[in-house]
Amino acid sequence: MKGIFHIAFATADMDRAKEFYGDILGCEKGRESNAWVDFDFFGHQISIHHVGQKVKKPRNYYNPNSHIPANHFGVGVNAFALSINNRHPALHFRALAR
Repeated sequence: MKGIFHIAFATADMDRAKEFYGDILGCEKGRESNAWVDFDFFGHQISIHHVGQKVKKPRNYYNPNSHIPANHFGVGVNAFALSINNRHPALHFRALAR
């Protein structure tokens, strides 16, 4: 991974998280243990940590001038959205208008 960005988060369903990031998004799996897994998220590292209970959704904080929550991350790449649609048409990712 060449990027400097790193984010870690928890999941109660590791198999589902691995399927989403590995199979659906196509991120390459890195190091792994029985408690966590790393993925190369478009050149940056994400670490998913398994917890034994359902993760409660934290409160969202909003910019007063926007409907988008402050606690988010994403990738804005049109070619990526189109490639996902070709591999998984049921997901209906849309390309970003520029």
